[in-house]
Amino acid sequence: MLKTSLGYHTFSMLALVGSRKELSEILKDFQHYSKDKELIKIHGSGKKLKYFKKDGSVDETYTNYKIFFKDEQRFGVSWVLKFCNYSSSYRFMFIVEARINPKILTGTNDYVTASSEADYDKLASCYNDLAKSISPLIPLFSSYTVNRVDYCINSDVKEMGYICEAWQLIELLKRGDVPPHLKRLQEYSEKGRRLIDCINGFTLECASYTVRCYYKYFQLLKEDPNNPSLKDSINVIRFEVQYNYLKVYNLRKAIEDAERCTKLILSDRMSEEAVTEYFSKTIMLGDYYSLKKARKIIISKEFCPSKQERLLDTLNLVSTHKGIHKAREHFGDLFTKATFDRSLKELVAMDINPVTIPREWGYDYLPNLLKVYRGLKS
Repeated sequence: MLKTSLGYHTFSMLALVGSRKELSEILKDFQHYSKDKELIKIHGSGKKLKYFKKDGSVDETYTNYKIFFKDEQRFGVSWVLKFCNYSSSYRFMFIVEARINPKILTGTNDYVTASSEADYDKLASCYNDLAKSISPLIPLFSSYTVNRVDYCINSDVKEMGYICEAWQLIELLKRGDVPPHLKRLQEYSEKGRRLIDCINGFTLECASYTVRCYYKYFQLLKEDPNNPSLKDSINVIRFEVQYNYLKVYNLRKAIEDAERCTKLILSDRMSEEAVTEYFSKTIMLGDYYSLKKARKIIISKEFCPSKQERLLDTLNLVSTHKGIHKAREHFGDLFTKATFDRSLKELVAMDINPVTIPREWGYDYLPNLLKVYRGLKS
């Protein structure tokens, strides 16, 4: 099976429970399961809320109860039971939230390959079997609505035929753009005692979604050095788009078929659209060239002198500042924002990524990652 794949890797879903008593009974069943099987841990979190019982006495409960398996690599599911008062009238809502890693839940034990719509029926069946083994009261798969999904493309650079190393491709991807409504996160460097750009990728975020790109091997090595997929991840780069609650909520509203809503959100079409849209906005399409070769291509097009000069200046600016987002801090001496943005679009339309390959690498050309994936897929 190809490790290079496009789909989703994690998602969360929630279901409303009718009463405090029912949610409390689910919690008790989890506690009994924990005592009998010794497979899960239960942590109360948040502040304690007081409430009146039917007999008039006062009791209290945590806002949330987090439930997770001690061996995450075996089950691929965790839950949060929420005793919430989110509504405007302060009536309590009772929620079961499930966070799922589909490949682990379905027994594939794979942290590298993305899931697809082909996994859906088996995923639902495995979840229902696991839920029933713990409590008859846990809502079954069809009762939930998705409230977060992480779409992704996993790219094994050797499998895809790249002549460069994974770290080199990561470096080119990091030099892409940052749309104005997104914030680029940084990490703290102990050595320099300051915030720096992430070494093995990048993270861009806003309230409704997050865009990440990272070297999968280093992520697994940091989180779990004994992960069974560590060896398979050595050449894998993951680009992911995490749709948070607000984004998924708007997505659900746009889907008329409520009964098939979850299946549509986890469909191959939705995965492809999400990855393509945000890849295009951040990393950008177009193949990578050395600055020298990209300049030759532009000159060969025989544009009018002003357009040729503008495109060449744009390439030089991005190359000098090692990234589109960094070049945005300096284009004022040459262009207006509108002119700079137009130049970027025109370069991409010529199948030239505005980011160029560093001269010292010795490469003149590297294909765009999405183009290579679609070639493999076809």
